[in-house]
Amino acid sequence: MKLLVDFITKLDRRNSSFRDNLVRHLAKMEEMEVIAINSTHKINVGSSVKVISFPRMYKWKSSNNALAELKPEAILLFSKPGKALARDHDCYLYLEALADQQEILQPSRKIKKLLKELEIFKGVLVRTEYLRLYLQNHFGADKERIFVVGQGLDRKFLKENISSETRTLRRVLAMYRVSMPYIFLFGKLGENSYLDKALEAFAQIHYKYPDMKVLLASPDFKIGWDNKPGALNKEAAAILQHCENLKIVRKVIFTGIVERQHMPVLISNAAASIYFADGLLFSDTLVEALAAGSALIVNDSPLLKEITKNAAIYVTPRVVDSISDALQILILDEKERKRLRDKAGLRALAYTWEKVAYRTADRLLFDHQHKEKQRMVLIQGNGANDERVRTLKELFEQYYRVRFIKKGAGFGKLFKSSRECHHIYFAGPGNFGDAVRMVIIKILNRGLNSIVELPEEFVNKQRSSGIFPRIAYRIKIFFLGRYLRLLYNRFVVDNILLHFELRNHFGIREKIDFIPLVFERMYREIDASNLREEYKLKNYVCICVRLLDPDDVELILKLTEILYKRTKAFKFILLKEEIGVKSFSENENKTMKKVIVLPQDKINEILLNSRIYLDMRENIPQEDILSAMKTKNLCIARKTLTSKYLIKQGINGYLFSSLETDKMAKQIQTLIDNKIHLEDIRKINKMAALNFNLKNSKLKLKNIIINW
Repeated sequence: MKLLVDFITKLDRRNSSFRDNLVRHLAKMEEMEVIAINSTHKINVGSSVKVISFPRMYKWKSSNNALAELKPEAILLFSKPGKALARDHDCYLYLEALADQQEILQPSRKIKKLLKELEIFKGVLVRTEYLRLYLQNHFGADKERIFVVGQGLDRKFLKENISSETRTLRRVLAMYRVSMPYIFLFGKLGENSYLDKALEAFAQIHYKYPDMKVLLASPDFKIGWDNKPGALNKEAAAILQHCENLKIVRKVIFTGIVERQHMPVLISNAAASIYFADGLLFSDTLVEALAAGSALIVNDSPLLKEITKNAAIYVTPRVVDSISDALQILILDEKERKRLRDKAGLRALAYTWEKVAYRTADRLLFDHQHKEKQRMVLIQGNGANDERVRTLKELFEQYYRVRFIKKGAGFGKLFKSSRECHHIYFAGPGNFGDAVRMVIIKILNRGLNSIVELPEEFVNKQRSSGIFPRIAYRIKIFFLGRYLRLLYNRFVVDNILLHFELRNHFGIREKIDFIPLVFERMYREIDASNLREEYKLKNYVCICVRLLDPDDVELILKLTEILYKRTKAFKFILLKEEIGVKSFSENENKTMKKVIVLPQDKINEILLNSRIYLDMRENIPQEDILSAMKTKNLCIARKTLTSKYLIKQGINGYLFSSLETDKMAKQIQTLIDNKIHLEDIRKINKMAALNFNLKNSKLKLKNIIINW
């Protein structure tokens, strides 16, 4: 699955770390192909992530043109996208990068507006179940849209900085003027609204444990040159005054800002750690405290309970006695302290970036597999083959919700259907009225992906001979090519050779897809037995002939005369058309006994009885040649785009012009004389025709449908 990740949006350190680690571990998964969309700044995501730079920073979010070549199956964003991007791609948002935690946790019109805007996203990533339920219960957010991915932990950092060596421990404790034993209080004062209650609980018991101290780590204090704490805000000043009132100033040691690499040492060696946080979406510090193996006391809020999962003692922070009781348990009972440390270490194992990446990829892959089918309108143009259109409808229904509109439908029906769809597929070029309707629909619905199928007849009918007709032809195809390139996003052909014709004649060099014809017609041998007995065809090499031009009748007369002089082991079976019947009925010589004229509805019986198929028409449908191949006929045909595509000279048939009568007769005589070679080619044709089945067409469509 191809995933684009937004690295253009600038984030704070916490969210940026989440993005980097998530992408780094997603790229390690075999199912994911991760591409980072960056501007000009450097990013550190590893060599397995492909990085693409966009000089214009936010241009890619407002336009799909920048992503046309990438063809992403999902996009992970860290800011709001443009409407076109969200409409045409599966976009996912990391919520905490878009809104501040105070905005999310405070009911307001702003968060309601934000959640309404989240409806354009396929999914929204959050780190906790608490946040998902909070948004659902307070704002009515769609719980299916929001999914929990969790949080990872930098284990390498903890492993390097957690140390039980005496020298290292003494050095770190000396830096913060503290000695063991001590109780560790940490966190910003704005987040720890009940820190004063924890100090009151310590004041109740400190006289029982004269060696016990409190180490208060908070960036709200500044340590002066005389090692005395200074308050940086009103909350800090209130805490200092509170310590004086409780007469525990000498027992409380203020550290100010603690270096991150020192936190694991301070937490892991504390007799107890207290963390009373309120108004948070998540606490990375608490997760690191769990990984450090600290005996924790936390308040009984839903968020902290979800993070610790019974790996801590829960207290009601408003009740001072509950805090003091918990402190005394951890100070006196070493077994309880050890039990909590072990549970904290086990709980920390749940926080890995591998699990975060797995949860994210699992949701993305699930959504992709159960993705609602896009809507497509399939229009049958004038001149489009009915059987081909039915096959296309069956193919597209595997991937789209198809609405079929027959040729000649009114403009109102066509316009209404196009307003509700993502793709419009026009089978056949249509007439002038169809062109006008498509122009109007394209103007009114610019985001519509329009696709047209161009048959071989469309290319052939533009040709002409003579100087002035050729000049007119060049002018005509110039404007026709401009019209096609402006109106349609992609072009479909059922003949691979049409790629070159469209490129050379109409200037269409790219965006051409090949969907082969589906031919699964069945033939029964029993239908041929009656015809074989009636005309005594058993001992002859029968040649099925299809003509359209009166000149070709003369060609068959001449061909019959030449062959009759060389061999008698053949018979021509001519399909009865509107022309040529009288010409044969007027010839009563011996050579004409080698020609049988039968009606058109006998085509299946004729093909089953014949071994060579001769078709000299100027426009040969693919179905006719495939019918001959499937009934094990060697094919001889006039040189056209269809015959060149299906018949490989000398391998499964032969190509001639209508003037090469002698060469044709010589080749047929060689085949009649060498029946082993004839049978080998017939078997090759049978196997080749079987490849034009629905299964192969579905596989081909699956590969090209990504471009649509």
